Amino acid sequence: MLLSSLKGKPTMRRAANFLSLATFTALLVPALQVSATAVQRPSSFKETRFLLVQTEPTAFQQPDFSKAPESLRPVPLQLAQTFDYERQAEANSLLQEGNRQYNARQFQEALLLWQRALEIYQELGHLSGEATTLYKIGTTYSLLGNYPEAIEHFEQGLPLFQLLGDQVGEADILNNLGLVYSSLGNYPEAIEHFEQGLPLFQLLGDQVGEADILNNLGLVYYLLGNSFRALEYFERSLALTRESGDQLGEATTLANIGSAYLLLRNYSEVLNYYQQSLSLAREMDDQAAEALTLGNIGSLYGLIEEHPTSLEYFEQSLSLFRDLGDRASEVRVLGNIGIAYQSLENYSTALEYFEQSLFIKRELDIRAGEARTLGDIGKLLSAQAQPELAIIFLKASVEVHESIRGDIRELDVGLQQSYTDTVADDYRLLADLLLQQDRIIEAQRVLDLLKVQELDDYLDDVQRNAQTETGVEFWQPEEDVLALYEDVLLTGTELQRLQALDTLTPDEQARLAELEAQQDVVYTSFIDWLDHPQIIAAVDQLRAETRATVDIGNFTDLQASLRQLPQTSVILYPLVLEDRLELVLVSADAPPVRYPIEVDALELNRTVVAFGQALKDRRSDPRELAQQLYEWVIAPLENDLAAVGAEHIIFAPDGVLRYVPLTALYDGEQWLAERFSFSQITAASEADFAAHPRDDRSLLAAACADCAFTVNVGDDAFDFLDLPATLQEVELLAAQVPGAEVLINDDFTPEQFKRLLGSSTLIHLATHGKFVSGAPDESFVLFGNGQTVNLRQMRREWSQLDADLVVLSACETALGSPQLGDGVEILGLGFQLQRVGAKAVMASLWQVSDNGTQVLMNAFYTAIDNGFSKAEALKRAQQALMADDLSLVGGEGSVRAGAPPMSRDGTSVSDAYPGYSHPYYWAPFILIGNGQ
Repeated sequence: MLLSSLKGKPTMRRAANFLSLATFTALLVPALQVSATAVQRPSSFKETRFLLVQTEPTAFQQPDFSKAPESLRPVPLQLAQTFDYERQAEANSLLQEGNRQYNARQFQEALLLWQRALEIYQELGHLSGEATTLYKIGTTYSLLGNYPEAIEHFEQGLPLFQLLGDQVGEADILNNLGLVYSSLGNYPEAIEHFEQGLPLFQLLGDQVGEADILNNLGLVYYLLGNSFRALEYFERSLALTRESGDQLGEATTLANIGSAYLLLRNYSEVLNYYQQSLSLAREMDDQAAEALTLGNIGSLYGLIEEHPTSLEYFEQSLSLFRDLGDRASEVRVLGNIGIAYQSLENYSTALEYFEQSLFIKRELDIRAGEARTLGDIGKLLSAQAQPELAIIFLKASVEVHESIRGDIRELDVGLQQSYTDTVADDYRLLADLLLQQDRIIEAQRVLDLLKVQELDDYLDDVQRNAQTETGVEFWQPEEDVLALYEDVLLTGTELQRLQALDTLTPDEQARLAELEAQQDVVYTSFIDWLDHPQIIAAVDQLRAETRATVDIGNFTDLQASLRQLPQTSVILYPLVLEDRLELVLVSADAPPVRYPIEVDALELNRTVVAFGQALKDRRSDPRELAQQLYEWVIAPLENDLAAVGAEHIIFAPDGVLRYVPLTALYDGEQWLAERFSFSQITAASEADFAAHPRDDRSLLAAACADCAFTVNVGDDAFDFLDLPATLQEVELLAAQVPGAEVLINDDFTPEQFKRLLGSSTLIHLATHGKFVSGAPDESFVLFGNGQTVNLRQMRREWSQLDADLVVLSACETALGSPQLGDGVEILGLGFQLQRVGAKAVMASLWQVSDNGTQVLMNAFYTAIDNGFSKAEALKRAQQALMADDLSLVGGEGSVRAGAPPMSRDGTSVSDAYPGYSHPYYWAPFILIGNGQ
């Protein structure tokens, strides 16, 4: 929820955001679902200083037109010669009367008066009056939720303030434009306008304005799910509000900090900040701030499942918002009340509130809110054992989410992922229900939509492929249900709203008469709507059609891509759900197969953690844990894998399974690396799976041998040791490729690397790196001079990368840590390098011995030189370490020759696993992307 503050010069109004928790149940999963709408602060209506225009504008101002756009130059100069002071006085009078109507909350009347004033100012060429009036009209349209009109008037006013050299007005309009774009879910535009306005407020020395816009930036990052960056902006804003004595700004920011702490599940801190904010709001008699904070406290009590208390706060908040005429805030509270009633299993009442909320959100074009409410209806229908109808509404929710995600493509990838995390529940529930209905192909498509945004396309470095670009697909009966919902139920909601109004505009009167004439077919209860004959018929038809043979469309293209691969390949999609694991197997010549596995997320997570710890301890025997994971992830597929003769498994991992190297699973007799080759992808696509590397190999090899550095990321410090064996690793590799470029230690700098990377088809980085769990965009590679490059910088600075393979031979993730994330950071680095031009990336899940990495890399490149594909070369290199036999990669002799096995601290290896046969040495490396 955005709330503007009443600060700045007397004739202008500045907006600051105030967070509201739109869906409190979202805090029961890792990411909070929140959205905001840009509305002006209703409490400022009583403060006439904002709209006081006693003497402004008083005279025609002759601006400097030397830098004006061509279309603006002649008009003021011509009108200045015949300037009419009586007409100006008339315009000023209209402006002031509009102010009075605005303060009386007669917004339409105010707009009519201001439009008349605007026409006169434009006729006179009075730029100051025109700019001021455009700004007032824009803020009012924003308050009313008419965002297109708000944008139009703000964008007309912005160049006028710039032309007049009015930096205060320019900064204010930029801030308000940011708010409107944030309300529309257009976060890149919001950030751009806020970042343009921030230096203006700083230049003006306006601490209040600077605090407001910092707060607004914090909100956008919060909406994108990036709580750490949000808190950074909120804390900066809070310090400025306290320094300037701005109580209203302080109350706003305190509440926003409280909301951000919800992402960290620190509920005592949340309530503490909310109560501080509420106290200040009541002290100032600011009803808008009070209403927002009451709603947030209600959401907090909902999170801790004290739903009756939650409803008490929501009802207080709703009453205040309705008194203030703040419809955009009203809809948020309506949705929260619906969720509270749903939690109390009062489904019919919950649906009524969802309907009211959805109707207003669509009317105000609040897209993120619309998607959330559609998802809430889907969840409720699922709870009522109406899976077909639940799927329809969840599909509609996902469709809106996809349109919003399409609008944030230009954002930093980490922010895109943060936004994805905030809405992933709808995707997961939709895939879950589709799988339960055995609608496997549709489920696979939904998983693609989620995974492709989490990282990116398999091969082509595009954010959408032909299959995922169009979003979800609807069956005809599903479209019929949604159309009927629009025509019948929402029409009934509109009828109820119009009947409740005391006064109606002529258009509203006409619409009311039309709806009352149709009242016999209008359903005003969702429960009644569910019994509509057409709904029953549509659901029956849907059940019949989805159980029949389906036209799998793009799925056949995916199978055709698999048939192009030289090895018999399959794609394995897991979906980690709270109560079970779902597996979907896609092969080239058979329908997709679904396998529901009875293991809950908690048990799976514990096993993955224990497995990771065992793999990182070369003295351990990980086979028992490896076999348990095999029983869950691979054993159910064995008959189908054997039937198709699978040789290569393309793994599209989900959740904690991203931390699991499938090569190290154990079937009771063999490691899977002895049976299959593996590669990992984010999602299937229509790209050329069989693309082969170029024949003209060129190598860029770099090593950080003297690599004892400490790298700070936020509050975390990462300490790294020297990597002496990387010198030999790189030298051996360079000897295999004539003309190789080699960078060692101090010569291995970001600048030197960037200069050479565009001309190399093979890039090998023998250095440290870190996948930062929970903040994948902060993951980094360490250079020989101690500098780092993180994921954001890679995307921005490595655009000339064009490599068949990038190898990161010493990077690691949090595998084996007591607390695992969702694993997105693991594929994140590979994805980012694919975005900027790499066809495939090889990286390690944990840091192994210096010598162990050297011998594995030597075996891998020997296999590459002998014509094996990347995936097959990695498999054979792993087998070579197990068997201590380089003939498996086309070489000669022992793996251990010249490189006795030892751990990083130099202690001896276990007798149970001689040489490099323990998976500690050979299992950490995964291949991400094109395995050919």
